Order: sequence, then C-alpha cells, then structure tokens
Amino acid sequence: MRLIVALSVLFGSIGLFATGFNRVSSGMMRLVAPWFRSWLGGTATTRRQSFVAGLGAGAGSGGMSAVVSLLSLLDNGATEYKRTLWVLLGINLGATALYWIVALAGYRLDPIFPGLALIAISLPLPLSRRLGRSILPDVLLGIALLMIGIDFMSGRTTLLSASSFSVLFGALDSAHLGIAAPAVGVLLGVGLSALIRSSVGATVTAMSLSVQGSLPFGVAAGMCLGANVGAALSSLRAASGLNLEARRTALIHVAISVTACIWAAALINPFIPFSEKIFAGADHGYVATRLALFSTVVHLLNPVFVLPTQRLLRLIVERITSSKAEDVQHPRTFSLTLLPQSYPEAINANLFRLQSGLARMAELSYDILMLVINATQVGDTIEDDTERAVALREEIKGLETEIATALTGTVQLSCSLEQAEWIQQQQLTAQQLSLIADDYMTAERYRLGLWRFPDYM
Repeated sequence: MRLIVALSVLFGSIGLFATGFNRVSSGMMRLVAPWFRSWLGGTATTRRQSFVAGLGAGAGSGGMSAVVSLLSLLDNGATEYKRTLWVLLGINLGATALYWIVALAGYRLDPIFPGLALIAISLPLPLSRRLGRSILPDVLLGIALLMIGIDFMSGRTTLLSASSFSVLFGALDSAHLGIAAPAVGVLLGVGLSALIRSSVGATVTAMSLSVQGSLPFGVAAGMCLGANVGAALSSLRAASGLNLEARRTALIHVAISVTACIWAAALINPFIPFSEKIFAGADHGYVATRLALFSTVVHLLNPVFVLPTQRLLRLIVERITSSKAEDVQHPRTFSLTLLPQSYPEAINANLFRLQSGLARMAELSYDILMLVINATQVGDTIEDDTERAVALREEIKGLETEIATALTGTVQLSCSLEQAEWIQQQQLTAQQLSLIADDYMTAERYRLGLWRFPDYM
C-alpha cells in the first residue's frame, strides 16, 4: 500500500509540474516566437546568429517549445536546413537557464501558499475581455502548478514524507549500482522525458528526488542526460508528418543528444567530488545546483564533440531519410498532418501547417485554371482534362473540410488574440480558394455544355 501511495504521489507531482511548465512554456513562446521566426527567417544569416536565436528561444520558453517551433518553420519553408544544427545547440544550452531558476529559487522557498495564491488570482482572469486572451492567465496558473509539483516531488509537503520515496528508489543506491549508476539514470531520463515530452520536467524530477535524498547524484545526473534524448525522440515523432528538412532536423536533434550522453556519462563520476568541493558547506538545495551546473557544462562542451563531425552527421541523416522516395518522385504530394495539442507550441506549429494546406489549395486552383485555358485552345484532350479538373476540385474540397475542422478545434483552445485573428484569416482564405475553384469549374461547365460535363457539385 505504501508503494502505491508513493507511486501515485510521484507521478501526480510530475504531472502537476509538467502541466504547469507546458502552460508557462506555451505562454512565453507567444512572446518569443515572433522574434524567433523573424530572426531565423532572415536576420540570422551566420552560424553565430543562428546559435544566439536558439539560445534565446531555449532560455525564454524551454527546449521542446523552441524545437517544435523550429520544425514548423522548416516545414513552412521559413528558414534553412543548413542553420538548424547551430540553432539546436543554442536551444539545448538556453534551456539550462530554467534549471538554474528552479535550483536557486524552487528549493529555497515554500511554494505551496504562493502557488495557491496564484491559482486564486489566475482563475477570474479569463473572464476579462482584455486579459482573457493574453498570456497572463496561462503563465500564472502554470507557475502555480509547477511550484506545487516541485513541493510534492521534493517531499516537503505533509501529504507524504520524503522517506516514503525511498521505497521506490532503494535499489538505485550508488553502493548497489556502482559505475552503472549513470547508465541507469540515462534510461530513466529517456523514458520519463519521452512520456511527459519535456526534458525540463524530467530534469527537475531528478533534482527534486536528489534534494530529498531518494536519488544518488550519479543516477540523477544520468537522468539529466537521458532527458535530452527523450525530448529529442518526442520531437522526432512530432516531425514524422512534416517535410523532409523537418524530419532531418529532428534526427539531428536526436544525434546531438545521444552524442552528449556518450561522452558526458563518463564525466559524471569525476564530476561528483569536484562539485562537492565547489559547494562544500552549502544548504540542502546545493544538490540541485550541482545538477544545474552539470547540465550547463555538458551543453557548453557538447559543440566541441558535435561540430567536428557535422558533415558526417548530416551525411548519415540524409542517407537515412533518402529512403523516403516519395519526396523525390512526388514533390507536390501533400498530407495535412497536425501535431497533437499536447505538444508545446502546437497551436503555432499547426497554424503554419494549415498555411501550407492553403498554399496547396492555391496550387490546385491554379492547375484547374490552366486546364480550363488549355481546353479552350486545344480540344483534343478535353475529356481527360475534364476528369482531371473534377479530381482537382474534389481534392480542394477535401482540403477545405480538413482545414475548417482543424481551425474550429484550434479556436476553442486557449489562444492569443493574434492567433485568433490568424485563424479567422485562414478560414476566410480557405473559403475564397474553394469559391475560386468553383468559379473555374462553373465557367468550364457552361462553356462545354451541361450534357458534356459531369456533375461535380
């Protein structure tokens, strides 16, 4: 029974933190995303500028939100694939700023009462016409949830004592694991991060369990490394329905994270006595600070190992993705695949994807126009052209239905005023493109005579 209670409290605490962090991350990304898109869309022309763009996005919103935003930019053609390695390195380093915030403040304060106060403040805000569409309600509620989650995970609440967590992690003691402790931690970090889709959430879980003494430093440091791999695997899944450059970038993200695991796992055991000397005499929260320092050092040094092999890395990634021959044989094939709303930054990423759907509708309308023009000049293939035009019109109608359904679901979510206006513009554009195709078809139908043209309505 004690084990069941400990498991429930642990995963409930992780869920509270992950939910709160995703709210804060999505809210902050509304502020960071316009700058990030404009910077990568044209301003960031050098490797250093691309790295700085990733650094700012990672520090401002967390790693996963920034990566999903980058993938959506690639899918929309708003940035170049050759810059993505530097952007990803910057995002990983920038995300460590959140580790320092949690380590320096989260374990030195009593967050329960401020968290409850923030919940009370945030609840009436959505009723305001002015503040309801702003980031303030989401950010305040998110901060409250992650603060309460940290308090539960660290074992300071009276709901469950810190010693109760030792039931779960007694077998992970350094004396039992020895040099295998980092490897066990990596596996735990990969699984937890992939489950909650947040490297920050998995890292803060490792910090919290270490602070209360339930998890040895070697295992916790391994979890920090594995958290990056788990988040990269989540980004790979997010890119599965996107274009070739987005999928390649997601694979590069996985390769960067795996590279960090390979060399940094060997650094954990020598780092333990070194960090103990640096933080000798510090309070109980120093363990979390040691983990924040370890993660920062890893992402500062990781470019030293990644950049010399970047050409080989890109070659391997391109070989892996070259098996998808449809990108070459059918370059205009379009699939309206959207990200699940549980991903951070999913709203903006899906709006970019829907914009690509609108572009596809415009291409199909243009194809119908060209068929109509050709039919007026050369009448030899008029029957084939008619069938082709009908097929194009049906594809346009199907895309219009998919886009309208997706936009209807998106507008019901918590979105900003700018996002709501963007949704309205896309709805109008989809309707207008469909009407344009109808006009082309109607003109051709009357030109040929109703008896010669199949009923497409």
